[in-house]
Amino acid sequence: MSVGGRGRAPAATLPAALAELLATGGEAAARLTRRPPPLARGQLHYLRWNAVPDASRARAELGWEPTPLEDGLRQTLAALPRS
Repeated sequence: MSVGGRGRAPAATLPAALAELLATGGEAAARLTRRPPPLARGQLHYLRWNAVPDASRARAELGWEPTPLEDGLRQTLAALPRS
C-alpha cells in the first residue's frame, strides 16, 4: 500500500504510431481552436528520447540530497488542510 492509501496505478501506454498521429492532429486542431494540443510533437520527441535525469552535479557542487519519495509524500499529505 502506498503512502496515499492506494495501490499502484497501472502504467498507461500508447503505440508510437498513434502517439505521432495524436501529436500531429492535435497540433493542427490547436491552430484552429487556438488552444494547446493535448500532446505537442516536441513533447512527444522528448518523451521518446528516454532522458534520464542526473543530479550528480547538484550533489557534488551544492551538497544536495533529494528527499525520498515516501518521505516527501508523507510530508506533503501532512501539510494539506483536512476537511
